[in-house]
Amino acid sequence: MKTEAYTLISVASWEDRFLLGLERLLGDTSFAQAVILHSDLYAEWTEGARAQAKQACDQAGVRHVSGLLYDGDPSRTWKETLTTLLGELPAESRAVVDISTMPREVIWHVFWFLQYRRCEISYVYHRPGAYDGTWLSRDPDRPRLVYKMSGISRLGARTALVVLAGYDVDRVKYLVEMFEPSVTFLGLQTQSVDPLNQEKMESQRAAFAGHSSVRQFVVDAYSADHGLAAIAAMLADSVDAHNVLMASMGPKLSAVSLYELHRQNDALGLVYLPSREYNRAYSKGIGDAIWGSITKG
Repeated sequence: MKTEAYTLISVASWEDRFLLGLERLLGDTSFAQAVILHSDLYAEWTEGARAQAKQACDQAGVRHVSGLLYDGDPSRTWKETLTTLLGELPAESRAVVDISTMPREVIWHVFWFLQYRRCEISYVYHRPGAYDGTWLSRDPDRPRLVYKMSGISRLGARTALVVLAGYDVDRVKYLVEMFEPSVTFLGLQTQSVDPLNQEKMESQRAAFAGHSSVRQFVVDAYSADHGLAAIAAMLADSVDAHNVLMASMGPKLSAVSLYELHRQNDALGLVYLPSREYNRAYSKGIGDAIWGSITKG
């Protein structure tokens, strides 16, 4: 895909695909600037990759801008970093968001700011070349409603929880226990280049098979709409009677479909479940790139 864009936005990572993806984009696309965000908590882990990213931008003649993500403090990140770096982008300019190594909460915040500036938004997801580890993250922290996108809570209404499942059964159980929904819609990823996907989805299916309040369904985050139609169909009979909360814990592209659903109906709230531990050996190399765009408006 050959796209001219005003701004590239990415989050620095220890994964190979952060730097390899940046280099790929700089080679294929014309940028005026690259905004490289990074977590304060994992700054040491990403220090080397960030230095190489700056060098790659310098060599490509692209202005390099860095920004700090305050781990566990999204309000501070919003006010001190994103408002400064994204809140004053030229209206209706172009942006490419590399979501490959971007936390879901940051994806939603970045999309929000770009739509606030009426930007033309493209996103790209670089698959890993291979999966080296059996787990990505664990030891969940307390879930939080996403700043500015927490939905509209109606007094007396029951809670419906949408969870697009990842590989950790305990993380899903933890989320359900925290919100105590009257109904949970559990989305199971139908396919993946990761050979572990089928086994892990079967574990999710078995763990919740006996729960009458859990309705399981199949979703494909790698399809053209990243599962949006399947999620909307499951929610159709519950939206009017419930306070709906949605969490993306499966493939990263499922965060895009949940964002689009929230934008279609801002009564639907987004939930983020942070982790206290990450596997630095989770992936190796870089695979193919999946491109898409956010609906304007």
